[in-house]
Amino acid sequence: MERIKVLFILGSLPEDAPYLTYYLKLIPEGIKYDIVGWDRLNRYTNYPHNYHIYYEKISHSYIGKLLGFFKYAKYIKGILERKRYNKIIVFTIAATCFLQPYLIKKFKYQYIFDIRDYSPLIKMPIYKQIFKKMIYNSFKTCISSYGFIKWLPTNSTNKLVASHNIDKNSLQIKYNFNTIKFQYPIKILTIGRLRDANTNIFFIKELANNHAFKIQFAGDGPALPKLQKYVLEHKISNVVFTGKYDKKYEKSIIENTDLINILLPNNILSKSLMSNRFYLSVVHRKPMIVNENCIQASYCKEYSLGLVFNWHQKLDEQIENYCKCFEYEKYSSGCNDFINMVSDDYMKFEQMLYNFLK
Repeated sequence: MERIKVLFILGSLPEDAPYLTYYLKLIPEGIKYDIVGWDRLNRYTNYPHNYHIYYEKISHSYIGKLLGFFKYAKYIKGILERKRYNKIIVFTIAATCFLQPYLIKKFKYQYIFDIRDYSPLIKMPIYKQIFKKMIYNSFKTCISSYGFIKWLPTNSTNKLVASHNIDKNSLQIKYNFNTIKFQYPIKILTIGRLRDANTNIFFIKELANNHAFKIQFAGDGPALPKLQKYVLEHKISNVVFTGKYDKKYEKSIIENTDLINILLPNNILSKSLMSNRFYLSVVHRKPMIVNENCIQASYCKEYSLGLVFNWHQKLDEQIENYCKCFEYEKYSSGCNDFINMVSDDYMKFEQMLYNFLK
């Protein structure tokens, strides 16, 4: 009997793909696997022997990006030709567009297609057909948010399995939740990678120098310098930046706040994704602030998880009204119900992966 060997295909380096760990924890003992990733910044990190890393910086131009993914797909095909794999788990939409004919020919129904975010390639007719074929010929296609169904090809729901952006074990953590009492100044935390400057500047501007609120940004990212510059130039005194943090300190950072800010840009990706902050908010029992008209707002309303922000009203007034009318029992019950829903999805995901690797 042929032994199972799995190849994980990433669109980035392994350390930039936290969802990879969910899979690796579930790989049964005795099943061998390799990982192929892309070092786009030439970090040249040392990896174990079963990691294959493609080194090349990616261009910021549209044509340059496509060429980069074409070369990366060629590198992956080389690995697939040299080594014997019978199961594939592929995470990247762009590289998949170039790998699709090969994977369907060689690994039909023997690959999992895992979708973690939106790609503008999907809007192009030729890539939309490639994408549709990739899903149809997969064993299963995993999505990190049910919001993705809005832009996925129609008639693909029977192929879909939810794979949430949080470690299953984190859902089981028991904290000492007694109640939540809001006291001034109300502390609001934005935690994690800071990618979008415009929405966070809007958030800062709405609460700037209003000392009923204390605002903290914990984390780094491309938007951080712009946010720091804005705060400095406008002499804003109620905003602090605490920078990059070690994961082991995440719990203590979150415990020291009242609300978690999850305002995101108004685009197709942000409307359909589930952010890491959303899960952190629920698990740590810190109510969230989310955009209206997005998948996160739908969950927030359904499970009473926080404030759904109306862009046509003042943010400070909406936060103060939310805190005055806050019902802890309703909120806590909603958190439990949401966690139970995610736990059920995890059970289905684990059973799917078990069947795939049999």
